[in-house]
Amino acid sequence: MRTLYTLAMVILLNITGFSQSYEIRARYVSDKKIAVDIRITSGTPPTTSSFITDITFGIRWLNSYGVNLGNVIVPSPTYNVIKAGEEEVSGIYEYQAFSAALSTPFNLPENWALNEWVKLIEIENNGAGIGTGTFEIAPSSGFVMNVVPNIGVDLIDFAPTINGAATNVPLPVELLHLTATANQSAIQLNWESASEQVFSGYELERGTDGKQFQ
Repeated sequence: MRTLYTLAMVILLNITGFSQSYEIRARYVSDKKIAVDIRITSGTPPTTSSFITDITFGIRWLNSYGVNLGNVIVPSPTYNVIKAGEEEVSGIYEYQAFSAALSTPFNLPENWALNEWVKLIEIENNGAGIGTGTFEIAPSSGFVMNVVPNIGVDLIDFAPTINGAATNVPLPVELLHLTATANQSAIQLNWESASEQVFSGYELERGTDGKQFQ
């Protein structure tokens, strides 16, 4: 009887699971930051009594940007998503994989509602890029180890549909050179940048001990 009951529960879980659909997206937040969100679009939304058994996805961008992705900014509540491995280059794209840090299931930190986006991470791009760029959720192709967007809820895996990319993301200004020359009792600064297309201004600071600046 216990075996039949367990089998019935597995069948019920799979029937319920396959009725669920998810979407994932990347979007531009502000100040060079990119967010990755996920949502359930059909079926019964998971709750705090549900378990996350897997979260994996990748972000890709043109390697001509000359940028890389910085540290993960963990939102609250957290879904424990971190970088998985090093950035990879394949063809014209650069890739970064992400996954849930914990190898064991953990309870969802919040109840989900149908069609409401849930933020998994924020991350900043840095480096010597020029102008603006597009960062998107990567399909499986391109990685050395394929990273198909995936979320596992209560031991059932789903492949979210990619819905939207982070566009017009400001890339860091590329500084070509900077010189400082003594000019009587003052210091004359001269610099040149390759581009200031997405640019609000420069901030100069001075100090006498190399530690404290104004």
